[in-house]
Amino acid sequence: MKGIILLTAFLFFGNGSDITESNFDLIKKFILEKGEFRTYCNMYNNNPYYKFNDFEFYLNPSRGSKNINCDPKLSDFDEIVIRNSNSDKIYVDIELVDNKLIFDKEDESDINNYFGIALKEIKKIRPKED
Repeated sequence: MKGIILLTAFLFFGNGSDITESNFDLIKKFILEKGEFRTYCNMYNNNPYYKFNDFEFYLNPSRGSKNINCDPKLSDFDEIVIRNSNSDKIYVDIELVDNKLIFDKEDESDINNYFGIALKEIKKIRPKED
């Protein structure tokens, strides 16, 4: 009986995770609309960027696009890199490939936390969805 109650609660309330494809797209769109550009690594230049609280979100261009200057007119962005210089693990990343999110399972809790904080800030700045 306990397992049925837990399964029912999971199905009704979901898993409580902010790590979804739609949230990935919402965060990406927000960064492209409201963010700035900043280089954070040697692989790309001028990544779309937004600072949420004490951590930063960077967008990397789609694989194979050869868009080293991160021009939004040249390609989409399918990877979010989150930098938190106050964390033991400074960088975590998540990719959206073929409508599936790919990330290191060890980073799931951190990514969920970062997504949750980012989504709250986005809702404050842009309360209504387009």
